[in-house]
Amino acid sequence: MKICFYYPSYNLGGAQLLIYRVASELSKIYEIYIVDFENGFFANRLDGRIKLLVIKRDQQLLVEDMKYIVTFPSKIYEIKKLLRPNNNPVVFFWHVHPENFLSVFPNLRFQSLSFKYLKIITIFFRYLEFKSSIKLYDALLNSGSLVFMDKPNSDLFFRFYKKIKIEPKYLPVPLKSLFNKRIEYSFTPNKNQIHFFWVGRLSNQKLPALRQVIRDLMNLKINKQIYFSVVGKDISLFGCSQLIQLARKRMTVRFLGEIDEKNLPNILKKSCDLLFAMGTSALEGSRIGIPTILLDQISSNIEKAEGKYIWVHETVGYSLGKVIESKKELTGKRKLSELILEFIKSPNNQSIKAFQYFEENHEMASVIRKFLKLLDNSSFRFRDLNLF
Repeated sequence: MKICFYYPSYNLGGAQLLIYRVASELSKIYEIYIVDFENGFFANRLDGRIKLLVIKRDQQLLVEDMKYIVTFPSKIYEIKKLLRPNNNPVVFFWHVHPENFLSVFPNLRFQSLSFKYLKIITIFFRYLEFKSSIKLYDALLNSGSLVFMDKPNSDLFFRFYKKIKIEPKYLPVPLKSLFNKRIEYSFTPNKNQIHFFWVGRLSNQKLPALRQVIRDLMNLKINKQIYFSVVGKDISLFGCSQLIQLARKRMTVRFLGEIDEKNLPNILKKSCDLLFAMGTSALEGSRIGIPTILLDQISSNIEKAEGKYIWVHETVGYSLGKVIESKKELTGKRKLSELILEFIKSPNNQSIKAFQYFEENHEMASVIRKFLKLLDNSSFRFRDLNLF
């Protein structure tokens, strides 16, 4: 069976890592292809098991004898324009980001417009596109060819498309288990230091959450020396140097730069007591038993209020963080100080809960089995895209 993943990219991010990890696992059994640029993210790291199909910008690419083409809804019209299958494969869309479905409305993004005004604009000024997209997504859902990574993604989609009344199907983000067991967690309540980590790509959308974590850590009243390590780019490059200077008067702040995914688990195992993260990064800690606080992607207009937080094992609907525009939408309900005191009181218990959540919901082998079953039950064909 031939499966082709389409996501040409030069960047390192959660979506790229997701495809790479799933494709690598599937390549142990099936013939797997990835479409990428000549010097793209995938092209520079594929081994012999996964075959590369090189695409050039705005040039069509022949793909031969595929049974499935897998991509994200953000690439719906791109594959229609650029791919030329010699047969009529099933296309399967995995909705992994709140903005994925907006690809049918070029140049519209949540970061520039609130959800409310975005929908008003699409209905009143781009009505024909909106009407066509309802038919397209309705067909994809009915044929089993559109699935969601978590409930926040599906909730936002169905808020936008209220006329679509179909029960969503879920395919959570997977990661492979490491070390074959939970790590021997070393934090004890009598330690005089506590090491917090942030892991995640530092985009403009994620910076408000990181700034809020830093402010709340500065106000944390515990009898321990605080260390805060950021895995990602130095945010002082994003105009945050003043905040970092203030933070360093109260705690040690370190920037470790971008760390390769293969080295990250050992660094966390060795140095991290508690992790802050959103998206797939939240699983990097939980899969080895690091207590993990799950963050929402908040807007800058609410970041200066005291944050509300939640443990990753308390999340519902496979959620790894939501896009938040107002305080009432926040996932977390408790102050950071409450979670930290809870952690200090019973660190090993929090470690066990984080690990159990990962094993029960995001472990690679179980998600792959679900993925293959969903593929088998999907029926939307490539040429069906021409109907919309």
